[in-house]
Amino acid sequence: MSAPSQQWFRLKGLAKSGSGFFVTEKGVIATNAHLARGENSLLVLLASGRQLTAKIVHLDPDRDVALLKVEGDDFPCLTLAATSNVRPGETVLAVGNPGGGMPFTVTKGIVSAVGKFSAAGPGLWIQTDASLNPGNSGGPLLNSAGEVIGIDTLKLERRSVSGINFALSATGLLAVLRKSYPALGPE
Repeated sequence: MSAPSQQWFRLKGLAKSGSGFFVTEKGVIATNAHLARGENSLLVLLASGRQLTAKIVHLDPDRDVALLKVEGDDFPCLTLAATSNVRPGETVLAVGNPGGGMPFTVTKGIVSAVGKFSAAGPGLWIQTDASLNPGNSGGPLLNSAGEVIGIDTLKLERRSVSGINFALSATGLLAVLRKSYPALGPE
C-alpha cells in the first residue's frame, strides 16, 4: 500500500498549519474547520514545491470540516470509500504534516472501531491507533486500496490514554460535500 503524495498536501494559515487533500479534479479541497476558522484563504504547499492559494468556501463546525477551492482543473483527487466497508482490524495510513516533524509523512495503524462518537460531533467516526499529531489535522485516513475512509481530526488526550485518534468517516465528509456541491449526487 502506498500513499499518493500529489493528492494530499500541507496547508498554512496566518498562525496555523495542517493538512488537506483534493476531493474533486476541479480543485475542491477537504480539511478541518479548526484549521480554516478565522482565515479567508490558506496557502497550499504541494510536495512538488508548487504553491497555490485556496479560498475557504464552506465551514461545518459540527463535523469539523472545511471545504476550500483553488483555481484550475485536472487536480489529482482521492477517492472516497464507503464507510460500510470499513472494519476493525483493517490496516490504514494517516497522512499529513505533523508540526515539528518532517512534512508529507505517513503513519500506519489499524481501525480500532467505527461508530458514533458524540464527543467529536455528529456522523460516523473511525477510531484508529495510527499516530496523529498537530499538523496531521485535515489529512486523509486511507485504506489499503489508497481510498479515503476518513479525514484525520483529533487525538484523544488524557493522562491515562495514548494512541487513540479519530477521523470523521468519508460518509460524514461526503454529507458536507453534498451541501456545497449537490451535483455530486444523492446520499
